[in-house]
Amino acid sequence: MKFKLFYWPILTSIWIILTFIITYVVSVGLKIVYPLFPYISETGAYPPASSVFGVLLNFGALFAGIIFYIRYRQVDIALKTGKANLSQRWNTAGFWLGNVIALGICLVANFQSDTSPDGTKFVLLTHVVGALMAFGIGVFYMILQTRIAFGLLPVYKEFPEYQTGMRILYFRIFLTILFFVFFLGTFVGASLAGKDFEGDEGVWWTSEDGGYPAHLVSTFSEWLMVFVFIIYVLTMEKEFKCIKFGGICFKNKCSPYKNVLQH
Repeated sequence: MKFKLFYWPILTSIWIILTFIITYVVSVGLKIVYPLFPYISETGAYPPASSVFGVLLNFGALFAGIIFYIRYRQVDIALKTGKANLSQRWNTAGFWLGNVIALGICLVANFQSDTSPDGTKFVLLTHVVGALMAFGIGVFYMILQTRIAFGLLPVYKEFPEYQTGMRILYFRIFLTILFFVFFLGTFVGASLAGKDFEGDEGVWWTSEDGGYPAHLVSTFSEWLMVFVFIIYVLTMEKEFKCIKFGGICFKNKCSPYKNVLQH
């Protein structure tokens, strides 16, 4: 059975969810983090969970990059029908924003927030930059992809095989708004909580340490933000059914075999 393109959103979603569940279970089981919804990155900040977090999330970044590229090619094919009310620039912008998101995920995976006392500021700064690239650019990516989907409405109507109607488009708007709200909740909550924190270890933040309500708002928002983005990616699954991968072709440049093709 061939691995079809529409499997990628499903695989990526399951992979990322399992990554965070595994690191959460390991970190809580070893009493590294406080069990009531720590930050996702905190569950992968210390060994052995950090090793699992880094490896699995790197694959998640790769899978996300593949999805963004498939989406770019899928929209490109739709634009070539001549029916879309959309400029190619929108699609190109979406492709590059997707690359930034994938790179941001990679930075989050490899620069864990609390790995060692030496160089922690640099590591933490890089980690935060990666998170902003993944989540902050994620807001713009979702807005842009929703705009692209509306531009492709004439294509969707003429080719019902896309299985994408107004319900899906309005659902994407709803998800985009939710994502933005949770994005604000994550970073505003973290800022407010940090001002009132009086404990010793941020990964073991309890109600006695100050700023706990704002901390919970921030951590809950981060988890919900990730799940909203996963759901958004899953809405592309039906559109991906309308395209297929033609394979990679290699051609021998050396005579007398220069006309021989290999796939």
